[in-house]
Amino acid sequence: MGTTTQTTQTTRELTPLEAGQYPNATQNGQIFTVRQDSSELVYGPTGTRTVTTFTTKTADCNAGVFLPIGASPMQQVKNDMEILTTIGAGMGVLMNGGNLKDTTKEMLAPESDQNIAPGLRMDGRYGGGNFGLIFHRESVTMACGDAEKALPYSIRRSGAKTTLVIGENPSPLSLEIMPDGSINGSGTVQVNGRIVTGATDDIQNPFTFAPNVVSCAAGRLTAGAEITQPVSVAPAPVAESSAVSTGPASARGNAPAATGGASLRIAAAPGVANLLAGKALAVMKDDLENILAAAGLNPQGTSSRVAVWARACGRGATDPVCRQGLAVFGNYTVARTGFDGSGTATFPNVPTSGTFYLVADTAFSNHLLWNVRIDLKPGANTITLDERNTTPIK
Repeated sequence: MGTTTQTTQTTRELTPLEAGQYPNATQNGQIFTVRQDSSELVYGPTGTRTVTTFTTKTADCNAGVFLPIGASPMQQVKNDMEILTTIGAGMGVLMNGGNLKDTTKEMLAPESDQNIAPGLRMDGRYGGGNFGLIFHRESVTMACGDAEKALPYSIRRSGAKTTLVIGENPSPLSLEIMPDGSINGSGTVQVNGRIVTGATDDIQNPFTFAPNVVSCAAGRLTAGAEITQPVSVAPAPVAESSAVSTGPASARGNAPAATGGASLRIAAAPGVANLLAGKALAVMKDDLENILAAAGLNPQGTSSRVAVWARACGRGATDPVCRQGLAVFGNYTVARTGFDGSGTATFPNVPTSGTFYLVADTAFSNHLLWNVRIDLKPGANTITLDERNTTPIK
């Protein structure tokens, strides 16, 4: 039902004087007539629709042994975050030039789901220390401290033992699913994660990354338990006044470190706050020049290794020289974080003494890099990054 426009014809009588204004007027004796179209809105049926009716049908089947015949279907979307994820997947296809058909397929039957091996699936978060697991419909994220990596998984049954196998050959991680629903493992698990170090103009690869490799002890994991951050353990603190100093990197190595009662706040000066907002920050054991020397980088004449490496990373994270330097960062990194929107980063619990180096990089436009030495003391430590303590990379 609805409103439609209907056209009808009516006959109008004209006087001889009016008939002269209508070329299509018809004379019938002394009377002239003319036919005119008129339109009006009419409410009523506007078309037809097909109605499908259903009837109940019941059948009996013999239940037996079920064998896998294909990938598992997509699970039902259960919460607001999964709805946003589904919509975001479709928007990504559209932004990359996809059509409506491809967008709908990615939202309702994403390629990642099509590759799910048949078998039992798990859901939820499992923790019990620094190591934890976060299950998704197509993968499981292994979390160790601030390092995370998503990998495929499967549930395997052998006799009375149920095993969770994470990753692929040649070296998957095997954990046992216990009768009480917990997950049990032993030994040390290494998580080869990564962190965002910058952005690019490539819509296919919008970010650059650096390795973030962390190892944790695998123990018993229970559903819903918290995944905690590792806390450094070191000798007793050295009693010194609360201060922080900056200066040239004239000495290598660290003084003995200790835990408790120390914090570190890094703030960006107004002139560089916008450049550092959202960027990554690393606390290193040694001067960046020495780290890159250990990586085997060539200073190329009078240029410093830092300048050679920074220019390479400015060309892209896949540049061989950039990757060569990043490959050794995990051996020297003490902690990682990121600047907030105002250009501030905070470490609430750090070693109370020792010599470290803050490394930050704005990348791309107005490329600046900091490789600043800090001497941490017990208590509150603060330092400001500005254009005066940057490292020349031109």
